[in-house]
Amino acid sequence: MKKIIIYTGKGGVGKSSISSATAIKSARENNKTILLSLDRAHSLSDIFETKPSDEIVNLRDKLDLLEINTEKLLIENFPYLKENFNNLYTSPGLNTTLLDDKFSLPGLENLINLIKIKDIYDNYDYDNIIVDCPPTGSSLALLQLPELLSWYLEKFFPIGKNLVRVLNPIAKHKYKTSLPKKEALDDVEKIYYKILDLQSLLKNKKQTCIRLVSLAEKMVVEETKRSYMYLNLYDYNVDRIFINRIYQGYDDNDFIKKSKNIQAKYIKILEEIFSDIKIDKIKWYPEQIHGIDSINKMLNDLNETDDLLTINTNKNSLVYQTYEKGYILEIPYFKAFDDDYKIEKIDKDLIITMKNFKRIIPLPNILYESVIEKIKFSSNLLKVYFSNNKESLL
Repeated sequence: MKKIIIYTGKGGVGKSSISSATAIKSARENNKTILLSLDRAHSLSDIFETKPSDEIVNLRDKLDLLEINTEKLLIENFPYLKENFNNLYTSPGLNTTLLDDKFSLPGLENLINLIKIKDIYDNYDYDNIIVDCPPTGSSLALLQLPELLSWYLEKFFPIGKNLVRVLNPIAKHKYKTSLPKKEALDDVEKIYYKILDLQSLLKNKKQTCIRLVSLAEKMVVEETKRSYMYLNLYDYNVDRIFINRIYQGYDDNDFIKKSKNIQAKYIKILEEIFSDIKIDKIKWYPEQIHGIDSINKMLNDLNETDDLLTINTNKNSLVYQTYEKGYILEIPYFKAFDDDYKIEKIDKDLIITMKNFKRIIPLPNILYESVIEKIKFSSNLLKVYFSNNKESLL
């Protein structure tokens, strides 16, 4: 069975190094492997001391590297979408002084990156696909995109497609601009069906996992906690966390002693938070990780842990249970749930909003006419109680 292993975390925590070590281990065990970089910084070519390329590069037996060029992929796969977008923004009356030929729709880059993962999965015979994601914020935006877009396109795209055909002559005559052509709408439709397939693949907990990379530092720990919460809410399989750059085996001068004490405090916090998933600890290396030799040193430490290529299924998932008034929806979350949240039922969907993140959960038919009775947090679960009594209020 093909596997997709995705590494994410705050910028500069060592995602690229750990994903590279995982890819090398995979290839050594005779698995045909590709290491994908979705990070615009593209540090993998530096680590492997090879020339940057937007084509698949063979690094060694069974191991390939691809640093994705999103702009190139957009032009190659969805040319009409790009053309119509540019035409719209160069129409009379629109200020285009800040736009250039590389300007694109917000979120489109993330979407193209995800679709490329699906393309690699479908059309190449790799056993393992190892993904080096951009820093956490971009990664979370990337991973919530399939669910949000599929929901939007399913509800509004068929209507919008017909409206565009009707309104296009009016827009051309009155506003001297053209709405998207049929070919561009067909591109959107192609994206829609790819998103549906992609969502199924990314949520398959036997084939896909997300791995968090953290440091034993206050700001990084806080971001790791938030990331875990959001990924759980989107029902992704977070199967392990790596705590990188731990001081051990070095002379205990004053600086090292102080740093070890600080790290011990935050390692304990991480162990308490992630008590239900695998934790791997990686020591600090004084030299920068460049070249196969330095990656091998890290890999030797990682070999002391469980198999890096095993996907540990996180059993957390959406669960419905009955109670006397109706149904309870149990949603995995964790202890440090944000105070700044909103949960509401709108028509046929449950919508959870937290700061800049939103999850839309389509509800089964039996809950369409129900209302939210109450909300509880208990034992790492968010419980939403739905009542069939329409007079109940939250």
